[in-house]
Amino acid sequence: MGFFIGLLGLVAGLLLPALSASKKVTKKKALLVIGIAFLLFVAGVACTPTSGKKHNAGPPAAGETGGNGASPDNNSGGEADTEEPSPQPGQAGTGSKEETDPATTNPAGKTTVHFIDVGQGDSILIQTPGKNILVDGGERGETVVNYLKNKKVTSLDLVVGTHPHADHIGGLINVLQAIPVTEVIDPGVIHTTKTYEVYLTLIDEKDIKFTEGRAGLKRDLGDGAKLELLHPSAPSGKNLNDASIVIKLTFGDVSFLLTGDVEQESLKQILDNYSRLKSTILKVSHHGSRTGTSSAFLAAVSPEAAVIMAGKGNTYGHPHDEVLAMLDKAEIKIYRTDLHGTIIVTTDGRTYELNIKEPYRYNPPQAPDPEPSPAPGTSPEPQASPAPVPQPNPAPVEEDKLAVISLTETVSAGETASVAIRGKPHTQYSITVTYKSGPSKAAGLETKTTGADGRVTWSWKVGTRTTPGTYPITISGGGESITVNFTVK
Repeated sequence: MGFFIGLLGLVAGLLLPALSASKKVTKKKALLVIGIAFLLFVAGVACTPTSGKKHNAGPPAAGETGGNGASPDNNSGGEADTEEPSPQPGQAGTGSKEETDPATTNPAGKTTVHFIDVGQGDSILIQTPGKNILVDGGERGETVVNYLKNKKVTSLDLVVGTHPHADHIGGLINVLQAIPVTEVIDPGVIHTTKTYEVYLTLIDEKDIKFTEGRAGLKRDLGDGAKLELLHPSAPSGKNLNDASIVIKLTFGDVSFLLTGDVEQESLKQILDNYSRLKSTILKVSHHGSRTGTSSAFLAAVSPEAAVIMAGKGNTYGHPHDEVLAMLDKAEIKIYRTDLHGTIIVTTDGRTYELNIKEPYRYNPPQAPDPEPSPAPGTSPEPQASPAPVPQPNPAPVEEDKLAVISLTETVSAGETASVAIRGKPHTQYSITVTYKSGPSKAAGLETKTTGADGRVTWSWKVGTRTTPGTYPITISGGGESITVNFTVK
């Protein structure tokens, strides 16, 4: 605008001398107008923006960031705090893959992950510099509560029940009863066992925040620690293992992938939905079952170490040889709670160390030596087959043979003991705990009926005056009986 005003003034000033010649305007006035017009002309040119340059008072628009994709005003030295949009239920397999958050640099303090030995089950304690998180609690009993108390854990910021099976959420009942919990994350699928009912009732009675866990849910745990859920997107109660919550925990350059009991269908969904699964430590799915691991999934995660959580001498044969062979072929260090006990990983975000110095070494089963081939040009002489000998009919295999799957082996007088069994579905089982004074009449030792999974748990309080010693627990039902011992100290 200043340019045009100055130009008009300059033209007018140049016409004034002609007018001054006719005596209508004095020369002095004409020179004054010319001077003012010239100044306006110069000012107008200076204020006019040059071609190709933009001056923005506000933040840069999309696409106007610096060469590295960051705003030029962001000089904090850290990475841009961007967050990928969360995948919505039903969007799996659309062709666009989500990426988990990149590693957080320069974390503060240390993070410790405890893979607690709870027998045939899962329970994982995560301790970041500012948070205590528990993922699963094993079978019902005091094992996890005692472990938490031993580690001076007086409250939990977050509890995750990966799925409703008793070997994952049973022990969370005892945790919820004994330790304050701020929030519970659960897949929220329908399940009708008594264990799951008691678990949900406790959450409601204690007014604990309940969040349905879905893929894409993220939590910043502070001090450089981040937690993200990769599964499930739309869980179903048809296969509870495939409803499992899968968690990726990242602390600096070190990450943990905790897979619950997910099976092959879920592994494929995760591979389809996420392009960056690389993790330092993998918690192998479903106690090392062949249903919970694939070579494609292992290749995508590419862990340095794998933890298998299984019970010693379990009747499922976990971990299966196929899984051990895959891990061994990929040169992944193997750690097993059934052999090593509780496994603890401590990291500063750059390196990590385990409390177990020597990993498990897999020795594949040896194939039998082949029969020697006959010499060329010869054929083996036919052998007369012996007459068949009548054999008695083989005894039927008991698929639901009574077995103890969880036991409080040592308990103090006045505290709670528990035992869990697996037997025949929908069958009554009685329990007898015999002290020096005779059979116990404590509440909780009533006859119970197993559910569809053949499992049932008893919990009872040991009397404060009970004499220290080792005492038998006898469980009978379905035509079977089993006796185990526990110790009162």
